Amino acid sequence: RVAKALDALATLRYNQGQNAEAELLLRRALEINERLLGRMHLQTIFTLSTLAVNLYSQELYDDAKVMFEDVLARLSHTVGTNHPEYAAQVANLASVEDKLRNREEAARLLRIAYELHTKLLGPANPITLQLLLNLGYFEKSAGHFDKAEECYTTALTPLIRIRGRYHHEVARALQNHGLLKLTTREYSSAITLLSESCNIFSAALGEQHRATAVAYICLARAYH
Repeated sequence: RVAKALDALATLRYNQGQNAEAELLLRRALEINERLLGRMHLQTIFTLSTLAVNLYSQELYDDAKVMFEDVLARLSHTVGTNHPEYAAQVANLASVEDKLRNREEAARLLRIAYELHTKLLGPANPITLQLLLNLGYFEKSAGHFDKAEECYTTALTPLIRIRGRYHHEVARALQNHGLLKLTTREYSSAITLLSESCNIFSAALGEQHRATAVAYICLARAYH
């Protein structure tokens, strides 16, 4: 009960932006859970995962990496590697590797997470599609432009079917695809994609929204 209360208080502090205090509370909760429930108990692992997320939010990426790797090691012994929670934590580790500028490793890990989600949740699941779009970004960052292109084109049609065309997630996917085209100097395709992104952001979020403004800035880049 004490550990759960500390977890709840840590979440409150985290939501209030008091990340350092939340970290201390989570470390205390982790110690209690490991002592009373054991290192391999799911509640202990979830507390460890929450602590890793907290460290990530504080930009303590090396520490977060160690903890996410520990989370994965423990999950592999409890729920196994063919489990949605394991796949989600692989995606978290990929995000850390991206922040550490380990682009190849980030892309490799996110491919694993995407393949697991595809198998466990299906290729048209919203979480699976979001991972595929994120993978496109990671592949672009790693310089794998053909793979990034495949990710964006594969994700768009099912995403539109699930969300509808005038949805900000569709706009974001078009924007990222357009930025990829800018990188590969396919300017005509970039303008088409980025223009559509602007139209959808404007319709979905309004002309005054920050995302809409950013979309127009991206489109302006295509004309220079």
